[in-house]
Amino acid sequence: MLAYEQAVGQFQDIGNDFWANKEIETLGKKEIVLGYAKSYFKPNEVMTRAEAAGLLATYFKLNMNDRKKTFQDVPSDHWAVGAINALVKERIVDKQMTAFQPDEPITREQLAMWFAQAWKLKRGADVPFTDVKETDAAYDAIEKLVAAGVANGYEDGTFRPKETVTRAQFAVFFYRAINAK
Repeated sequence: MLAYEQAVGQFQDIGNDFWANKEIETLGKKEIVLGYAKSYFKPNEVMTRAEAAGLLATYFKLNMNDRKKTFQDVPSDHWAVGAINALVKERIVDKQMTAFQPDEPITREQLAMWFAQAWKLKRGADVPFTDVKETDAAYDAIEKLVAAGVANGYEDGTFRPKETVTRAQFAVFFYRAINAK
């Protein structure tokens, strides 16, 4: 998956003034997130659905031994099949889907649904975002992320649910979820 080099948690492309420095460096030191060769984190690269599944399954120490084909686009020899199947077993990922799209970027609404389920977050806050409606599939999950302090949205009052998640954004969501109240 990702190569690992140099001092744990120190990435040469994450400066002290980088907006997600604290979260990335903390997760790096705990070896929750790893970088690429030569100690690069590549914060602006998109986070794929397979990478997100791998990090969640690893963090929660889920059994990743099930390598059977669950989704038509995730063969039994795919590097993340065990992690994906573990998330299905824990009902973090819906197995009713026919395709998982492992190499596609994870969207903010998908991340919200996975995180709300993985961390068993509770409802309790109104969704303050102008671009999220009560009829949206991810509404409840986004509401839970807001209540737990995991999601704040953008300065313009939007959540941008269809937008893809970068590695830096994923690290910030992950850090906040780990430290949620």
